[in-house]
Amino acid sequence: MDRTLYAHTRPNAGPEQWERLEHHLHTVEQKAAAFAAAFKAAEWGAALGACHDLGKASEEFQNYLSTSAAAEAENAAEEDSKTLGRVDHSTFGARYTAKKFGNVIGDILAYCIAGHHAGLPDWSSEEDGARATLQHRLSDDYITPSVADPELVKNAPAFPKLAFGADRDFSVAFFTRMVFSTLIDADRICTEEFASPEQAQERRVDRPDLRSLHAAVNGFMQALQQDAKDTPVNEQRRKVLDACVAAADRDPGFFSLQVPTGGGKTLSSLQFALEHALHKQKRRVIVAIPFTSIIDQTAAVYRRALGDLAINGLIEHHTN
Repeated sequence: MDRTLYAHTRPNAGPEQWERLEHHLHTVEQKAAAFAAAFKAAEWGAALGACHDLGKASEEFQNYLSTSAAAEAENAAEEDSKTLGRVDHSTFGARYTAKKFGNVIGDILAYCIAGHHAGLPDWSSEEDGARATLQHRLSDDYITPSVADPELVKNAPAFPKLAFGADRDFSVAFFTRMVFSTLIDADRICTEEFASPEQAQERRVDRPDLRSLHAAVNGFMQALQQDAKDTPVNEQRRKVLDACVAAADRDPGFFSLQVPTGGGKTLSSLQFALEHALHKQKRRVIVAIPFTSIIDQTAAVYRRALGDLAINGLIEHHTN
């Protein structure tokens, strides 16, 4: 196919302003790899990003983009635009990776690519929806547009052996969902950057790093201790804080902090979390708390401790 391949069109704009398929695959590959690197699976994210939209290289999909753009330019009625239909562009990439990488690795990649728009599919089903299962989509009975030259991926990544423990089924399922999430986030973010650049710009916030957050909390704690009266309660609070700081360089795992109300748990645990994250080269601190009222109270304390850095360094998320 000698024609230029595109991934996305732009409203009321000619092909010269459309996004080229090679560019989209490359940007999603990079972003998915960066996301997956957090759990040492960068090569998995890269493979998913590079292969997820290979099906868009089909003549059918490219014609679909051109026809859709023409209909939009002519202000086609909504009912008329529905007749354009859709072109399955995800199954080809799923088949490609399943065949290229083989069992388990290929299956995991195929699940993610096949479901990157509709969600992870079931492998098989006895219900009427069996035609949407991955087993059927990978079979010869499922007819989907083919790509003459799928080698948009120049160098297929080399995967390490999968080494899961005793609970292998759960581990594989959980890992699949993790790498799937990297593809979903990367694909949607990159698509937004092309289709809605102004909205995408709102996400580009300069967030303070953990070292800056730690310095702010450390300074706040020192100021509190300097102004605190020498009372038995404050002495116990200092001991709690010292114990938390001393534990920060221990190996990651489960820690417990049992302190009565008023003993300084909120700030001492925050100090521990930030120091531990720095020691172990973590990227962020996530605090999960029951009851919205307690989340509100805790977030308010964090804001006081972080000062101006809380504007972009603290995200409070709950049903309110």
